[in-house]
Amino acid sequence: MLPVSISSLSAYTSLAAAPSVDVQQAATHLAEMLRFKTVWPGVEGPAPTAELKAMREYLAKTYPLVHQKFAVEQIGESLLFKWEPKTPSRQKPMMFMSHMDVVPIEPGTEGKWEHPPFAGVIADGKVYGRGAIDTKGTLCAQLEAIESLLAAGAEPTRPIYLAYGADEEVLGQTGAARIAKTLEDRGVQVDFIIDEGTPVIDGKGVGIAKDAAIVGLSEKGFISVELTATGPAGHSSIPLPDTAIEVLTRVIGNIQDNKPSPRMTEPVREMLKALAREMPLAKRLALQAGVVGEWLFMRDLDKRPTTAAMIRSISTPTIINGGIKDNVVPGTATAVVNFRTLPGESVDDTLERVKEAIGDAKVTIKVIENAHPASAVSSATSAGFMAMSAGVRAAFGDDVTMVPTIAIGATDARYYEKVAKDAYRFSPFKLTNEDIGSIHASNEKLSIENLGGAIRFYQTVLQQAAF
Repeated sequence: MLPVSISSLSAYTSLAAAPSVDVQQAATHLAEMLRFKTVWPGVEGPAPTAELKAMREYLAKTYPLVHQKFAVEQIGESLLFKWEPKTPSRQKPMMFMSHMDVVPIEPGTEGKWEHPPFAGVIADGKVYGRGAIDTKGTLCAQLEAIESLLAAGAEPTRPIYLAYGADEEVLGQTGAARIAKTLEDRGVQVDFIIDEGTPVIDGKGVGIAKDAAIVGLSEKGFISVELTATGPAGHSSIPLPDTAIEVLTRVIGNIQDNKPSPRMTEPVREMLKALAREMPLAKRLALQAGVVGEWLFMRDLDKRPTTAAMIRSISTPTIINGGIKDNVVPGTATAVVNFRTLPGESVDDTLERVKEAIGDAKVTIKVIENAHPASAVSSATSAGFMAMSAGVRAAFGDDVTMVPTIAIGATDARYYEKVAKDAYRFSPFKLTNEDIGSIHASNEKLSIENLGGAIRFYQTVLQQAAF
């Protein structure tokens, strides 16, 4: 049986009772949100203006107390909410984040969906649709949590912001970037942010018996470089030296063959500390062996692609173009290589690696817009992190381990470094490998139980940090 209210979910005994929420109704609200086709065709737009407007209007109608008691500001197509306490507070604000846009459906994959991706169908205890997990589910849960607290007469002791970008999936330049700049210009300093990120997973995936709540303390850098090679053009029947495609493929091979070695960073060190508390004695002792112990664990992490990404700066060729006909040798060829870099590696460091791979080859480099290094590392001992820990216990029970780490994907949180002391990347859902595989792919769906847990998580964070 599915829970009918948040109060029926497992809760940490020291927490105050949370207002009851009708989770079935919340699921209906999420289903409605999924019907808005808030998809950008690309970075250059055009924006899905009509769909975003309709979604904003739906939010205003569905969460009237939030819209009455928060100051609501539209910035471009995005939304910024502020809840100011009646009594001025010396505490810095806290912030919840999400985004309203979603990625498109890959043409030809429509038949792989159990239900149409923008139909917002509720079936078998789940809400189906593009954005259910990434990340209209968190947006819905945040608003459900706050609406319930307002309905119960709750009053904050510190300012609370909500920031809902409209273009995270296409780099966030007109959404989160503008909101963050607006707050910076106003001199706002936020104590901590909770944005989307990694979920609660089966702890076996990280070597422990308990479930693990994976929290990103930082996120890797993002640099995309366009390489253009030139060479002789002509007929394919005549041998030509160093054609553009040959040169380009050699350079890409050089980049891939000369990747940086694995490296320990502070977020991964915090991850190992958290995991060690749940590991057998032998592994705990190994971790206490300083650099040698860390090296042993890094060797283990490097065996799997998902964990290797936590300790390596990664380069991946993603686009290649050259030639128009099978018997014509093109004079130019281009490729894009995407780099995801660890903390401590600057954009210039990455470009130096590319230049070394090129050597004296006839290849030019162009950095694609929005390159940025890895974000600052947030605290794993702050009051904000402790509030998240309480939220995880309330939503998923006591037998869950908080595991700090580095997020390997990009989020809107990176834009807030100048205004936020700490930024955490965590989606409060317990997801299977199948669930995770549906993000940006086919048959995305979120269980109603997961939606309920997320609401309880956000309620608890607010109760712990803002009341």
